[in-house]
Amino acid sequence: MSRVNYCGSSYGFLKSWAIKDGWYPNPTVGYIDVYYNSSNGNNCVITRANDSEVGGANHIVAGLRKSGSSTWKLDGTNSNYTSYAGPLYVYAAGSCIDIYGELNYTNGGTGAGAGRTVYEDVHCG
Repeated sequence: MSRVNYCGSSYGFLKSWAIKDGWYPNPTVGYIDVYYNSSNGNNCVITRANDSEVGGANHIVAGLRKSGSSTWKLDGTNSNYTSYAGPLYVYAAGSCIDIYGELNYTNGGTGAGAGRTVYEDVHCG
């Protein structure tokens, strides 16, 4: 799945952060895409599979929180999403955000496995 803006037309793309499999050679199995709406201070995330590396993706999870908070907004934890999770939104004008992505997969160029990644203090604005 290529990067599609599911956050809405008022959200601009900032960057994709990689979700890596924990086993050698640590392929990038998915991405956490971050978007920002400068007019209202909201951030948005989507977690998606890296289709060029894995097939049969399932259990895709997206997570987002304002940095310093202990509470995650999550999508996909009780689902079997196969292409993406999200969008999730959080207001964080003047603050940073933490993002989370998780992906299990059952086949593809890398075989089978899972990737889980947290990035803290991304996009401060």
